[in-house]
Amino acid sequence: MNVACILVLLVMLMCFVNALRLPVTCRTPEGKRLLDGEHWRDPKRCSIYSCANVDGAAQLMRLKCGVTRVPHGCRVVHGDGKLYPGCCPTVICST
Repeated sequence: MNVACILVLLVMLMCFVNALRLPVTCRTPEGKRLLDGEHWRDPKRCSIYSCANVDGAAQLMRLKCGVTRVPHGCRVVHGDGKLYPGCCPTVICST
C-alpha cells in the first residue's frame, strides 16, 4: 500500500511540474487559442484580442471600437469588411 501511495504522489508531482512548463494560453469566444503575447483580429466583432500572462494566469484582453458622437451635419461611415481598427465607424463632416 505504501508503494502505491508513493507512486501516486510521484505521478501527481510530475504532472504539477510539467504543468508549470506549459505555455500560457487564452481562448477567444470563437474558441481560437492564443499564446502569451499573441494577437488576433476578430472579423465578426470588429475587435482585436490579445493574450497576456498576468501573475502566472492567462488574461484575454479585447479592444473594440469606441462610442462616437455624431455632430449635426455629419454622418457615420462604417468600415465593413475590414479588420480592426479599419472596421470601426468614422465620422465624416461636410464643411
